[in-house]
Amino acid sequence: MFHAPDLRVHGKVFAFVGRDGRLIVKLPPARVRQILAAGQGDLVELGGHRMREWVGLPGAADGDALASDGADGTADDGAAGGPDIDAAVEPRWRAAVDDACAYVRSLQEP
Repeated sequence: MFHAPDLRVHGKVFAFVGRDGRLIVKLPPARVRQILAAGQGDLVELGGHRMREWVGLPGAADGDALASDGADGTADDGAAGGPDIDAAVEPRWRAAVDDACAYVRSLQEP
């Protein structure tokens, strides 16, 4: 759907990493407003339309390094073969993913 690996609950996408390195999550409108007001993210535009429940959180492309740089300036790929998430980025991303999962799950409940 978004041309990127995504996270789903009950078959519905709630998070993915955009081509620009941002974490894109679906959140309740009140939480989106809170993130925007704090300057911690921005609204996502897909297909020329602003998505009111989707917010992009900064990643490597926005100054928060996803990969930790070694002394020689090369990225550390981490033990699992992927980039290590910067210590400042990880808690924000983890909390946003948890919030997004809970929100999308609540939309599916009767």
